[in-house]
Amino acid sequence: MKRTFLPILLLALLASAPAHADFKQGMADYQQGRYAAALKELQPLANRHDPRAEFMLGYLNETGNGVGQDYAAAAKWYRLAVKGGYAGAWYRLGFLYEKGLGVKQSAAQAATFYREGAVRGDGNA
Repeated sequence: MKRTFLPILLLALLASAPAHADFKQGMADYQQGRYAAALKELQPLANRHDPRAEFMLGYLNETGNGVGQDYAAAAKWYRLAVKGGYAGAWYRLGFLYEKGLGVKQSAAQAATFYREGAVRGDGNA
């Protein structure tokens, strides 16, 4: 039992290292205005349900950076990030509901998302 645990642990650590590096590179690309490169790094992570990457894809879609502006797609990615527990996604989703961008405008929904974002520690919410 002990012999199989260490190789499995090492494989798990090695498998998680590139994902972290890809996110860091995606964020570096984003911060330097290389939105298409950021999208290329973040998309595979989001497809593997990384809530940070899902949030960033939502933000890229909301702002139109690296992709065509698509509020409905932004809402979709923010919802996935919310499911993954990413606090900032609650705030951004609340904003979309407040303004009626990509979702049916709803002050009640906006307030719910803002409140939950605040509870989860998002200072903007």
